[in-house]
Amino acid sequence: MPTLTKELDISSNTPPDEREPVKQVSKVVERDPRGRLLPGSTANPNGRPPAGKTIVEKFRDNPGAQAVINKLYAVANTLDEAKPHKDAIAAAKLIFSALVPGLKASELHIDSDDRGFVLLPSLEEPDKE
Repeated sequence: MPTLTKELDISSNTPPDEREPVKQVSKVVERDPRGRLLPGSTANPNGRPPAGKTIVEKFRDNPGAQAVINKLYAVANTLDEAKPHKDAIAAAKLIFSALVPGLKASELHIDSDDRGFVLLPSLEEPDKE
C-alpha cells in the first residue's frame, strides 16, 4: 500500500491540485452594521497557509539530484572530444552561469578638464599558449 506524503516529489507526475488541501477552520467573522470588522475579529482566521518548499529545495532533497548534476558535467566535458555531445555547449553554459556571476553594466567616469578626445590604451596581443 503506498504511503501518502504532504510534500510533492519533483520527480512525480502528481498534479498540484491532487495534493491534500489545507484544513480550513470555519469561524464566524463578526462585523458591525456598516460591514467593518469588530475589534478582536479577523477576516483571515486561519492565517497565512504554511509555505511549501521551493523548487530549489525540492531539487536538493531529491536523491537523484546528484546524478543529474553528474550527467550535466559529463555532457559538458565532451566539448574537447572529436565528436562532442549535441548539448555540450548548452550544458557548459548552464554550469558556467551557475559558477560565475553575471556581469552588470556600469558607468565609466573620466576625471578630465579636457573637452576633446579621450585616448584609450592600445590593444595588447593576447598571450599565446
